[in-house]
Parts: sequence; structure tokens; C-alpha cells
Amino acid sequence: MSSKIEIKTLILHYILKQSANGHHPNSGEILSYLINSDYQLNIRTVQRRLRELLAEDHIDIDAHNGYFLDEEHNEFIMSPRDRLERSLAYESIWSEKNHYHPDGHPIIAFEAYNSFRGAENIRDLIYGIRNNRILQFHYTNYYQAGADSDRKVYPLFLKEYLNRWYLMAWDLAKDEQRLFGIDRINNLQISTEQFKPKAYYEKTWSHFHNIVGLRYSDGANLYDPMNLVIRCEDIQIYFLDSLPLHHSQEKIPAPNGQKGQTRYRYHVAPNFELEQRLLSMSHLIEVEEPIWYREEFKAKLKDLLKKYN
Repeated sequence: MSSKIEIKTLILHYILKQSANGHHPNSGEILSYLINSDYQLNIRTVQRRLRELLAEDHIDIDAHNGYFLDEEHNEFIMSPRDRLERSLAYESIWSEKNHYHPDGHPIIAFEAYNSFRGAENIRDLIYGIRNNRILQFHYTNYYQAGADSDRKVYPLFLKEYLNRWYLMAWDLAKDEQRLFGIDRINNLQISTEQFKPKAYYEKTWSHFHNIVGLRYSDGANLYDPMNLVIRCEDIQIYFLDSLPLHHSQEKIPAPNGQKGQTRYRYHVAPNFELEQRLLSMSHLIEVEEPIWYREEFKAKLKDLLKKYN
């Protein structure tokens, strides 16, 4: 990350933190914060970065020359407050200077970092998406020998799930949306041809609203969302509160504080990834509703138990 971008990121982080407490810091306060963060700057440099952030509509200024997050603009153009906060956290994690202690030893441990295949495609994929460029590539089929193919697509967005990255695109030959693992994309080429993404984007992005993970259909049939209710052991409450299973998560507190009676409700589709997530914590939860899904989940647990008999 360049020094200029890093300073602007720190400024946004500080303004975000202060505005959460109802305070709009002025340029002098921001300068003091940056100096305390080991940046040797002057007020003119800080003011230049603030002017840039104002011009980019990331922040606004009040009548007392205090700066705050321009949430009305960000809600539609940039991102809501929670997404901005997450993006700033990512900036801190991925900034290479933060990977090591001043004494030289690493202080951030990445899981399976060295096995992240397809990373070389990320920059070109993002460029193609942002500039509405048609992409061509050779795609490797892991499941069927000899089924590799050349693809020509409209790239729409990237999606991450369980440390793997996927490209959602409109396949021109099949005339349908397809999800491509970027680790299987080879010989990526960016065409000079452009396309209009809006209609394709709106059709595909909405498919992920009601699912956990990646699978939104069984063939041509989209999964219908259900109203899922699970009861969980008290120890699991903290994990679900801090990392929800799905964005629709709604907590139903235990009546009279009874132990083991806290429930969560979700509006979510019954796909493979949801089943895997529920199985991973099956010793701490009970699927209660809907009844048909409870019975399916119970049958799955019985099948698993047979493997150990």
C-alpha cells in the first residue's frame, strides 16, 4: 500500500472511530493522531489528504470544521459504515508493514496462505469487472477428465467463500450465469470488447441474498428460502453473535434466561453449504424448524452415526 493511501486509510479509520462516539475531529486532532501513529507529517499534508477524501465523497465537514463519514453518500456509492469498517480492517491486515513486529518476527498468521492458487488472476479480473471488459480463459474441470474448456464471459463480481475465490460471470456460449473458481482459470485474456453489465449483475447478485456459500440452485431451479430455527447451547451463543451464520440471523433470547434455550431464526435456502455449517456445530445446536428440514437433518446425523457402528 502506498504511503498516500495508507495515510488516507488511517484518517478514515480515525474519523470513523471518533464519529461512533458522536465526535467530529478537526484537522489538528487528526494530525495529532497520525503523529502518535509514527507518521512524520505536517498540517498541510493532512489538509491535502482531507481535501482528497472530501472530493471523493468519503467524508464531509460540519459547521465547526469537524470531519465525519458521509454516510448518506456512502450508503449508495461506497458502502455502509460496517462495510467501511471492515475494509479498513482489511487494509491494516494486508499492509505488509503490519505483518511483522519491529523485532522482526511475524505477528499475523495466514491460514493456508501459500496454497492460495489463482492469486495471480485477481488484479486482471478486477480490472475486467471494473472496466466492463469481456474476458477469455481456459477453464480446468477438476471433476471430469478431458472436460476442460475455453470460456468467453462477461465478468460481474468476485465472491470469497472458505478461503477460495470465485468469479461470477455470464457465459456467452451457454447464455447463462456461471461461477468459476479462480484457481482453475488459466491463460486469462482481457478483451478490448466491452459490455453493459447492469442487467446481468442484477440478475446474478440477487441469487446470493438467501444462501450460505455458493450454491443457489439445483440445476435450473433456484432454491426457495425457508424459515430456519435452531436452538443452541449457551457456549455457542457468543460465536453466533460475533460471526452470524447468515445476514438474516435473528436472535430469540431464552425465556426467563433459561440455559440452553436461546434460539436463532434465519431466512435462508437449504443448500449444501448450509448443511455443512450446521453439521460442523451439530453437537451444540438442534434444528427445530421447519419440521421437514429437521427430519432431513436428523436422517443425515443417523447416516453419520452408522459410520462409527
